[in-house]
Amino acid sequence: MKTLKEFYQAYAAWLDAGAPEDQPFYRDSGLCLNMDKFGCGRDAYIEMCSQFEAAGLNYKYPFNDGEGDYLIHIGQDDHYINPERIKWVKDHANNQ
Repeated sequence: MKTLKEFYQAYAAWLDAGAPEDQPFYRDSGLCLNMDKFGCGRDAYIEMCSQFEAAGLNYKYPFNDGEGDYLIHIGQDDHYINPERIKWVKDHANNQ
């Protein structure tokens, strides 16, 4: 299983490369689904949710205003350009 730090680093590199579609992450998905696609296990998921909660974020929708907003952004194929998500990933890729 890959670690959460490896995921953050790979996701940050993907963003820096222009976020090529479906290679290796999905643009229209949040971190949880992309983490699964990357090969992280349940422990990494629990660790990330704990990080969200420690930061005062909703562990299910940390970068959206609830499920409805999350679903809207799936349809718009733009989860990957959410500035709060980008900052979170880059901060954690470098400082964890």
